[in-house]
Amino acid sequence: MKAWQLLSPGVGRVVDVAEPEPQPGQVLLRIRRVGLCGSDLNSFLGRNPLVCYPRIPGHEIGATIEAVTDGVPSEFHPGMDVTVIPYTAC
Repeated sequence: MKAWQLLSPGVGRVVDVAEPEPQPGQVLLRIRRVGLCGSDLNSFLGRNPLVCYPRIPGHEIGATIEAVTDGVPSEFHPGMDVTVIPYTAC
């Protein structure tokens, strides 16, 4: 599949990446839209000290569930449109 990858500050390209394989308790998503936010812009500009390169930016995601694995709650099913909250809490 295709992804846009930051190679270094200010330099990006489209690359081929392997299809993901969901593990138990995970879903496989078909990404429909990706929002690039301020932290992505700072990564592109080389102003984010927490980012290493190469990096595939974009963590604000609208997607459709393609597949579910064992351990996923039953309310999630293929064909369901979802958004992703990219943060975890303790």
